[in-house]
Amino acid sequence: MGKTFLEALSECIRPPVPAPFCTIVKGMQLQHRRPIPIWFFIGVLLIVYGFLILGQGMWWLFAPPVHQTVLAELRPNLWWGALLLVVGGGMAGSSAPW
Repeated sequence: MGKTFLEALSECIRPPVPAPFCTIVKGMQLQHRRPIPIWFFIGVLLIVYGFLILGQGMWWLFAPPVHQTVLAELRPNLWWGALLLVVGGGMAGSSAPW
């Protein structure tokens, strides 16, 4: 026989097995969900910043600014953009919820 609403709710508040999240769905079934880690969102943010900085570096590669900085010939925008893409991809990929 199925559980009553109060039994399902009390099990959700104090689950018998440690579970991060517990929700009640149709038919009073308990569904356990894994939370999305913060490192996934940080990785996505680093990927976005990496694309922006790498795009700026590509733009300056073909249309350099009038006043160059001291070490502009090293193309730091390209290096940092690529580094942020790799680190962000690693973080988002290793902590992806799927």
